[in-house]
Amino acid sequence: MGRCSTLLLLGGLLASASARPWTPWDTVQTGNENAATVANEQNNAPPSENADAGNVSDYKDIPASKEIKWVPCFGGNFTCMNLEVPLDYSDEGAGTTNIAFVRSVGGDGSGPDILFNPGGPGSSGTESLPPNIAVFRAIFGDEVNLVSFDPRGVKNSGPAASSSCFGNETEFATLYSAMSAQETSMAERYRLVKAWGERCTAVNAESKTKYIGTSAVVQDMKHFIELQATANGKKAEDAKLWYYGVSYGTVVGQTFAAMFPDKVERMILDANVPGERHYQGDTSIDLVDADAALLSFFDYCAEAGPDKCAFAGKDTQGQDVLTSDQLLARFRHILHKLDNEPLGYWSLASPLPGVLTKNLLLLQAFQLSYTPGQGFPLLAKLLQEVDYGNATTYMQISAPGEAEGEQPTDALPLITCLDSHKRRRRLSQDEFLQSIFDQEAISDYQGKVYAAQNGLFCTGLNIAPPESQQFEGFKETKTKDPILFVNSLRDPITPLRAAHEMATYFPGSAVLAINGTGHGLTAAYGKCTQEVLTAYLKDASLPEAGKICDPDKKPIVDQ
Repeated sequence: MGRCSTLLLLGGLLASASARPWTPWDTVQTGNENAATVANEQNNAPPSENADAGNVSDYKDIPASKEIKWVPCFGGNFTCMNLEVPLDYSDEGAGTTNIAFVRSVGGDGSGPDILFNPGGPGSSGTESLPPNIAVFRAIFGDEVNLVSFDPRGVKNSGPAASSSCFGNETEFATLYSAMSAQETSMAERYRLVKAWGERCTAVNAESKTKYIGTSAVVQDMKHFIELQATANGKKAEDAKLWYYGVSYGTVVGQTFAAMFPDKVERMILDANVPGERHYQGDTSIDLVDADAALLSFFDYCAEAGPDKCAFAGKDTQGQDVLTSDQLLARFRHILHKLDNEPLGYWSLASPLPGVLTKNLLLLQAFQLSYTPGQGFPLLAKLLQEVDYGNATTYMQISAPGEAEGEQPTDALPLITCLDSHKRRRRLSQDEFLQSIFDQEAISDYQGKVYAAQNGLFCTGLNIAPPESQQFEGFKETKTKDPILFVNSLRDPITPLRAAHEMATYFPGSAVLAINGTGHGLTAAYGKCTQEVLTAYLKDASLPEAGKICDPDKKPIVDQ
């Protein structure tokens, strides 16, 4: 459940429980002030655009190998590999596929490999690590090797899931746009997604899509660390995992810890998805902190004042709007206006006009709360303009080009539904409609939109993973070294409650809370968090129970 480096909003598609994205480094302050700047400057360019002549910049040019064979890539600053792995580790006859890896060597290369999974399902590690390498280094240090990969069915790894239900990603994006149309009736949306699931099931009757579930990805990770240990002159059985997973990447880590607890040496799970619920298809707690995340915007805006927050000051009637309550009231007035009279907009730069509705504005506000350091100043400008009947900023930040490289793919729902195939309840239309009311009771601002996406992913989809890749669920498990769970207090999609839920399955682990807003520790970073991470990486020492870290900076206020 998750995605990665950006939150895609295409045709109103909400990245959610089954699409919990890790966001690019937002307000990280690590003591290396240049690191965040460098990472952000690189963030808009895919790795291949940074490659020098003579270095591989396309995984199609890297032959698959059953052994560890790193080759220089992306300008020579990284090494890459296509690792050939069994589709089913319990059935050699099933064939093989490739897993794309990227690696940044630290120091003399003798340090541990920290595997990074950015979320999704469907996020590309090979596209997430290189642009953000400077900040990874600032957080994890220069002596470790940083490794990421595209999980099965994602981007450069097989078996291809990006167009397994449709001829190409453009067709799938078109369907997603239709499924996500905010003014479509809920009954109509239910039927459309159900039909997609039934068609996708039929198309994949003889395909290899059934091999891309999370359990298979975890087995690939174990295979990789054992091969790398052998390549380093060690015994495969002595291989240990160092891991950093964000959003859905926490499900990957949780699952690895449950399946191979003796292999866990360091594991940082950030912005936690409740893994046990993930495997049941249960998204009921995802939004418990969503409203708190959005409402924090008004607190920060009030504290910053009109000089820093565009939404504070005078409203359209010339009245002072300065306190948090006044700002919230102004926001609710805007929603009321859009509910009665949506805002039409057009631009000479685009051949198509558009209409901004209440639900689309709420969806955009939800998106921006993932990365408040970047998002909240934009939200302030957006709301100020919309109140005056101007949609310029909305057009800029919602344009498909803003999410280039993060196109929707079949991998997201397919992996989600493979994981929960055995244990989930398939909702009837009436049950789905009831789930909308249930989510609205949890979140005033996101409940309806969220339920209309996440509650539908697996409707009509009926693809089963092989028996060897069916994860049966979590039970109390003692890992070799303890796990560090990290969560912000106001995460819009993966609440702190989820971290505590999953920590109970792993005795001896700890939960670090961050007193900030956003999805992932990079959204509310600070010296306190850095100290906890450094101590844990050094000797697996954990923070005391109930530890809460403050970020070094507040969104808008300190910008």
